[in-house]
Amino acid sequence: MDSEYQDNPDRLPEQISEVFESFSDFILFADNEGIICRANKPAQSFFEDKLIGNTLWSVFRVETDNISNFVKLYPTENVHEIPYGESGGSYSLRLISLPVPFCSDGFLAIVTNNAPLVELHETYEERLESGLEKTREQVDGMNVALRSVIESVEEEKKDMHEDFALQVREQIIPALDRMIKEPLPQMRKSFGKFIKERLEALTGKTGDQFEDLLLKLTPREIEICRYIEAGKSSEHTAELLGLSVDTILTHRKNIRRKLGLRGKKISLISYLKHQNNS
Repeated sequence: MDSEYQDNPDRLPEQISEVFESFSDFILFADNEGIICRANKPAQSFFEDKLIGNTLWSVFRVETDNISNFVKLYPTENVHEIPYGESGGSYSLRLISLPVPFCSDGFLAIVTNNAPLVELHETYEERLESGLEKTREQVDGMNVALRSVIESVEEEKKDMHEDFALQVREQIIPALDRMIKEPLPQMRKSFGKFIKERLEALTGKTGDQFEDLLLKLTPREIEICRYIEAGKSSEHTAELLGLSVDTILTHRKNIRRKLGLRGKKISLISYLKHQNNS
């Protein structure tokens, strides 16, 4: 058979193609530089894309960089036991020098006793797939958590928007309406200050307590406050507004309560003048 290869190497593929493809052993053809140019299906399936075009020593994980050193380590025609993994097992490698189809002169590498190798490879693939599955599960879990965070942020933004709109409707717009209708400059100033500080509060700043309390007063109570600040007595105020003195006194009590002055030794006129001038 050897003389037939030497006489007519081009006939080699036709003669052995079907035979070597049926072997369960790994059969690799390499050129005279040790570069693999052909392999049977079991070898291709095992080594996958790391085979064709690679070198024999790279595939078998031998620390060398040329075919001469590789052949010195594993002389041709001999059977070499090559250990693998940490289990103490080994596979058999036989290197044969001969004309190689499609590779010119080169080498035929035959790996026998490769069942443990295949089993080890399959175990590795299973572990790899298991690891990938765990990674996918972790990524899916992180995606769920991320979606939850995004939904929470969106919900918080929605709540903030609704709270902002509520404060504008319930505080700022009523204050604007009162400021527009208020004839006394000092009172308009107070409402303007309140509106400004309410807007600042919506951006994180705190407002003035007096302006907050002022918004609690009714239009009639604000009108009475104007007269009090102008120095009008209860009797004069009652006369100007066409109300009884008792009604004016009741309004004054309500004003003191709403402004937090009830039980305090401070006159209403002094308090109003101080707040409007501050």
